Amino acid sequence: MARIRHIALVTDDPAKTAEFYKEQFGLTELYRRPGDTGEKGVWLSDGYIYFAILKYGESGAPKLGPGQTSEMRGIHHIGFYVDDEQATAKALEAANYSPVPIPKTERLERTPMGDAVNLKYMGPDDVHIDIRSRGWNEAISFAMQRYDLTPVKEGSSRIVGNRFTWEDVLMIYEVRTYTLRPGTLAEFEERYEKRLPLREKTLQIGGLLAH
Repeated sequence: MARIRHIALVTDDPAKTAEFYKEQFGLTELYRRPGDTGEKGVWLSDGYIYFAILKYGESGAPKLGPGQTSEMRGIHHIGFYVDDEQATAKALEAANYSPVPIPKTERLERTPMGDAVNLKYMGPDDVHIDIRSRGWNEAISFAMQRYDLTPVKEGSSRIVGNRFTWEDVLMIYEVRTYTLRPGTLAEFEERYEKRLPLREKTLQIGGLLAH
């Protein structure tokens, strides 16, 4: 299954915009172009998403909207990792979705992604979509610790040490607190212990919290 791994936005000042996301959300800078100013773009990541901040008007960030007439800044395109970009491209074209019309530049600028293929298509509402099978992960790993998604095991819980983890019950649906008079703790524990077998039958979490 394809995974969303890339988000790009366009702005008039990539370096200034990048500082906002670095300072406010702790994103890590992967690289910038040019390397001293970032005037053409700055690339960030949280360890999973490859987040590009591009200069508005650059060849890699063509105008959006019907007929490519929009002057809007902000979110520009998203990108999917796929198993086979060529097969995905054929499927898109068979469904009447076309490549993004981008003029060919004289010379491609080198990035940490090397020569990895990056295809660009226009989805519904002329949304721009990048398609890759490699490249973004490599660029992230070049500058920081990279993270992957792992499946979440739903529906159960257990206690490991003093920690409660979900592996035995679907949800906690009752929590009780007791106010005891001084000197009655032993009596309370004895009474609670006698009733515990019944509580374990009728309320699974009751026995769990008693231990």
